[in-house]
Amino acid sequence: MGTIFTDLQNKFDGKPVLFVTLDFTNRTTHYQSELLTSALGMGEAYKANQGTGFILLIDSQTRDISARLTSKQTLKEMSAAINQQLQK
Repeated sequence: MGTIFTDLQNKFDGKPVLFVTLDFTNRTTHYQSELLTSALGMGEAYKANQGTGFILLIDSQTRDISARLTSKQTLKEMSAAINQQLQK
């Protein structure tokens, strides 16, 4: 998701969107990812969606997952999903 993730971050720069990257390279980074999601109140979403190659849109109020974006979607489709979430 590398370049698409970066493109999305740039597209939504200045908007109320928090992009968080979780790293599962080794035990240390995996543990740091667990701590980060816990601190953000997204521990349940993290536990239920471990893996790589996707972006989760999580509602900031409810902490519910509103969408799961994958590389099968275009940048335009992903942007539309994020914009839809911002309009709620």
